[in-house]
Amino acid sequence: MKQNLQWGNLLKITMSEQKYEAEVLVREIAHVVPTTIIRPGVVRGHSKTGETTKFDGPYFMLNILDRLSFLPVIPFIGNGLAHGNFVPVDYVIKASLYLTHQEIGVGKTYHLTDPSPFKMAEVYGMLCREYLGKSPKGKLPLIFSEMSLSLSFIRKWLRVEKEALHYNLCVAYYDTTNAEADLQGSGIVCPPFDETVSAMVHYYKTHKNDKEKHLHIV
Repeated sequence: MKQNLQWGNLLKITMSEQKYEAEVLVREIAHVVPTTIIRPGVVRGHSKTGETTKFDGPYFMLNILDRLSFLPVIPFIGNGLAHGNFVPVDYVIKASLYLTHQEIGVGKTYHLTDPSPFKMAEVYGMLCREYLGKSPKGKLPLIFSEMSLSLSFIRKWLRVEKEALHYNLCVAYYDTTNAEADLQGSGIVCPPFDETVSAMVHYYKTHKNDKEKHLHIV
């Protein structure tokens, strides 16, 4: 089991390296081939329908809330000070198609991320209120959550990967200036998380028992 976890982590690291290496290769030919580099945030479901192909990323929080819904009090997980940069799939697709087909996009790199992201604690709170009708109270130390998710049977029961906790630790800021400027006039904007959380939760409620939507947790 330990070996499986190590291979899982190695696979994620390898995929990140491949993305970096691919971008390096693209930049090497950028002087002879028109190129546009797109860097999306963590992609979630459609902003209006909530539809998604799989429940990962921010949906891990919904998996936790679903399993812990029997508790009288739902605690926050860690401090939640890092920003949750989750962007709807329809925004990423529309913006990517537009920017890669416009002359203005040649030679540029775009961060298709939320220009005004909420902190993880705020995201968790919104999901909790929308899904369970109550706000989180108290705080579960992140180290305790990490220890709990180190146990396979807890990961499987919660349907949550241990790496999902990294969203609470990744303090990163993305410059969306280029994307916002070059999308002006197109009608394409990244909708705020709080305006789309209802559709996201509704879709999850409808499909939470669909095994094909959930990742295989080891």
